[in-house]
Parts: sequence; structure tokens; C-alpha cells
Amino acid sequence: LFRSIIETNLTEKFHPLIVVACALEAQLQRLMKRDSLVKEDALKRIESQLSSVEKAKHANFIINTDGEVANSIEQTKLIIDWLKRCRI
Repeated sequence: LFRSIIETNLTEKFHPLIVVACALEAQLQRLMKRDSLVKEDALKRIESQLSSVEKAKHANFIINTDGEVANSIEQTKLIIDWLKRCRI
């Protein structure tokens, strides 16, 4: 099973760290649709991972994907602009 940068304690090797997060219900619905899972199996998979709240504690930036795709794109562009200005 895939483990994240945070779960493998590699956060110091990646800077800045960007976390993409959404509400649990959105995550659940997307996972069920993408992987053709029933709710119970999707919940088990989500619960086997660190929560978005825990991942966010390690992030320098968070992209919230609860809204429209255009909103996520705008958040991403703002981060890219900041990174370019800081030459990271």
C-alpha cells in the first residue's frame, strides 16, 4: 500500500510541502466513483491513511478541493506564483 511523504517521515526532504485536501464526504464520494468501491471499503481505505487534518499540520501550502475545479486551479496558480517569486 502506498505511504505518503508524511507517513514515511520524509517531510524534511521536500520543501515546500503542498497538501491537497477536501472534506471527508467529498473524499469518500470521489474514491467510491474512481475505484468503484462500496462505501464500507472506501471508508476502510480512507481510515487507513492519515487524516487531512494531520497531513495539513506538515504542509507549507494546502489546496482545498471542496469547491469548483476553477477554485482549486486558482489556489494552485497562487502557490506557483509565490514559488516563482521566492525562487523555490
